[in-house]
Amino acid sequence: MHAKANESGETERTQSYVDHGPAQRLNMHSINVIAIVCDGSKASIFGQATISGSGLLNYRINVQNLGTPGRGQDTYWLLMDGYNSGEQVLGGGISLSYLPLSI
Repeated sequence: MHAKANESGETERTQSYVDHGPAQRLNMHSINVIAIVCDGSKASIFGQATISGSGLLNYRINVQNLGTPGRGQDTYWLLMDGYNSGEQVLGGGISLSYLPLSI
């Protein structure tokens, strides 16, 4: 996961997410990052994505930085039309920094 906003609010980077199942297999790749909204240790990333290289869906990714190191504490939650990953604890942690924002 990589998302960045500069001081003027322009966003860049892409998101990708793979769900290996067993309930629902999914391979999502963003085509853009439209907005990043931060609130303390939480951030939401909004954009559009394809599933397995086709279609165009809106996505929202909620992340939360719960400590340093974040391994085993920080969370990630992907919401898209017809898909909800549920809040997941990350093995690698998240870095939230501001001006410019980098997630």
